[in-house]
Amino acid sequence: MTDSDSLIKARYSIAILKTAKASERRAAAKMVAGLALEFPKTGTSDDIAQVHQAALVTFYNLAEALRTDISKAPHFWYLAEQALQKWNDAF
Repeated sequence: MTDSDSLIKARYSIAILKTAKASERRAAAKMVAGLALEFPKTGTSDDIAQVHQAALVTFYNLAEALRTDISKAPHFWYLAEQALQKWNDAF
């Protein structure tokens, strides 16, 4: 099974989240929403696919918070960063 694609996406996500956090809210929402569409490929190991999918859910929730309820965004930033850390630690 190949997990290298997921590793590349995890590292890419780190860079995008850092950039998004320093960006204007609407731009950040678009960047983070794009990350939520980076699904694991077929053949990714179950453990990696699980943490990958969990991170995508947090990215989606963060993008929604940035679009609709900015008061909740700090909580969702924290959750996204934690999920991303867990994803990277899986390697």
